[in-house]
Amino acid sequence: MINTILAENPEFAAVKNALTSYTEGAIGIIQEQAAEAIKAGKALTPLENFGEALVNGIRHSPTNTRTVWRGLELFATEPEAAAVLNLRIGDTWQLLEPQSWSYSRAISKDFARGATVGGVEFTDATAVLIKMKGSSKGINAEAFSVFQGQEEFVTNGVFRVLNIDTAADGIRTITVEQVGVL
Repeated sequence: MINTILAENPEFAAVKNALTSYTEGAIGIIQEQAAEAIKAGKALTPLENFGEALVNGIRHSPTNTRTVWRGLELFATEPEAAAVLNLRIGDTWQLLEPQSWSYSRAISKDFARGATVGGVEFTDATAVLIKMKGSSKGINAEAFSVFQGQEEFVTNGVFRVLNIDTAADGIRTITVEQVGVL
């Protein structure tokens, strides 16, 4: 069935190819392409550009109602760290570039601790779990990911902080809702 859909819809095929390339390691290039297209506010050309294909796929994706998680291992010297660690309830937070999330809290917790394959747990890092509740737009990338078992979901957007909690194990959980995609 998926081959029929791909053959009949070249834009869907472009999104599938973008997701495959994204999960195989071309993340940085695809994120840059996506960010440039969003910043420029230009009409997307998803058949020509993987970044634009991914943004187009997110924008036109079916609504997801499952909770998704993003694990972050943040170091004080990273620009992203200050933006995330200074969030307060009611704040909005923007992820311009498409990012990988997971339907699995356990997998995201491993990312937050640096305990993924090849990862190193650092004692000077802050482990953060972002929990996205409610309806969201994004792409279920499980079928296209080279990292099987990570239950991957790819999205970008604007998020509102609903709650912040730090567990006994030191992991900070920031609960958000997606208020829009870019």
